[in-house]
Amino acid sequence: MYVLFNHTDLVGKGILSIFVAKKFTLKIGTCPTTELILTSTYNHMGIIREIVTDKFYMEVYDKEVLIERIDVSIKNIYFIYDKNEKSYVKFDNSLFSGKIFLYKMMYDGFTDLENLFLTDKTTYLTKKTEEGRITYYGKKYNVDNSLMFIQNNREESLPFGWEKRIHNGVIIYIDHNTKTITNSCIYPRKLQDVYISTFFNEKLVVDRNDILRSSMNAIFDKSVTLKTSELKIVFLDEIGDGIGLKREYFRLIGIELAKDKRLTNKNGFYDLSRERDWNNEEDRKFLLFLGIIIGTSIINHCTLNIKFSLLFLESISNKKFDVSKIQDTSIQRSLLKVLRNEISFDEALNLFCLQKNELVGIKGNKELVSYLIQQMYYNDLIEQYIIVQNVFKSYVPQSFSSHELFYYLNIPELTVEELFKNVSYVACRAFTKEIRFLKEILADDYLRQRFIIFVTGELSFNPEPPLTIEMINIHNLYFLATTCNRAVRIGKYNTKTDMERICRESVANLEFHIV
Repeated sequence: MYVLFNHTDLVGKGILSIFVAKKFTLKIGTCPTTELILTSTYNHMGIIREIVTDKFYMEVYDKEVLIERIDVSIKNIYFIYDKNEKSYVKFDNSLFSGKIFLYKMMYDGFTDLENLFLTDKTTYLTKKTEEGRITYYGKKYNVDNSLMFIQNNREESLPFGWEKRIHNGVIIYIDHNTKTITNSCIYPRKLQDVYISTFFNEKLVVDRNDILRSSMNAIFDKSVTLKTSELKIVFLDEIGDGIGLKREYFRLIGIELAKDKRLTNKNGFYDLSRERDWNNEEDRKFLLFLGIIIGTSIINHCTLNIKFSLLFLESISNKKFDVSKIQDTSIQRSLLKVLRNEISFDEALNLFCLQKNELVGIKGNKELVSYLIQQMYYNDLIEQYIIVQNVFKSYVPQSFSSHELFYYLNIPELTVEELFKNVSYVACRAFTKEIRFLKEILADDYLRQRFIIFVTGELSFNPEPPLTIEMINIHNLYFLATTCNRAVRIGKYNTKTDMERICRESVANLEFHIV
């Protein structure tokens, strides 16, 4: 059984408590013991702990002095999906009085994510780590409180970052990668579904130390032939032009694009900057390059690993952007209230600080929402979007939704479990000692990411073709990767410590000079 310690609602004691909150230590009898520093005010706790017995204790300390202890029985705590019921522990001691609200759950989350349920308040989604709880991808974002928590169906395999909920009795799916909601878990078509029908190759020579500028110069010279040729990448003064180098090239381009000031990062998603006037020739070349590089990455089955906003992706694919694609949930919620006629037309004008004389010819809430979307998202950048769109569509004439493009350009990170679901073995098996060692070693997020780049050239990868692990009968062999085939050779190792040391040293250098 798991318990969510959701929030506190406490009032300090003493004359000065009106001005100064009392600080105290709360110890919770979990295994291991949870220790929190809180104050005698409202505190959003948002932590989940496993309780292995039918009761646990909560102790309050003033500095190091125990001032109150309460034993809590699991059977007296309501389940989190009992929305109309509130369960709490009542405190009354020399520092404060009040309640700590908590709920029980059957398990600890959906795909490592939790909606921290809090009645009548907005809560945060968090990602579980060994050290504690952090906001998902380092960003806090809101979720509609009407989304009810339901028991996870372990038999249903969802992609990373997806979870299933019940909303008004209907099953819905939340995609935390794009921060959107759909009525089905639609994972995009494979990159292999987009292809170039040609036997020709086009070689692109780029400078690793100045990859963005050298790419722009090289690509503009060959922009026509790239549409009908498979791309070969050669790094200046390096040997090799295989697919591993091509994957690495697009990964590096994605990193440089994310740094470029002509793109802006809002809530974790990249879009064209609204701070620029986009009038100079260099900016126009950048827009053309953006359309080319997105198009060539897709037709060459490589990912840029950059999260473009759904607005940007809808715009370049010539789709209609609507409320469901808005990734700022506070704005989305306000627009939905207008669209559903939950507030009147005049109330909507006040909410968005509009005057009636600005809305000539606009009647009703539906037209108002269309007007607001156009004003807030399109008007400033419509010309720039069209430039990128025209170039992109000349490379990829197929019709894609913004979600499909999102996953073509950015494959979500893989957990260690998902990674080993997409592995084929040669001269070893899943239960071989070294494979068990490797699974434990790659539980480290940073090391797993380096390992995936080492083997594939990308930050993540689609499940087909799978990654191949081959065991060689050599003790303490350094890992050997063939990125073209997504294959890695490992040796035999007496201890997990030996294998981890060799793994770290093997993946330390991620530049592919010889393929």
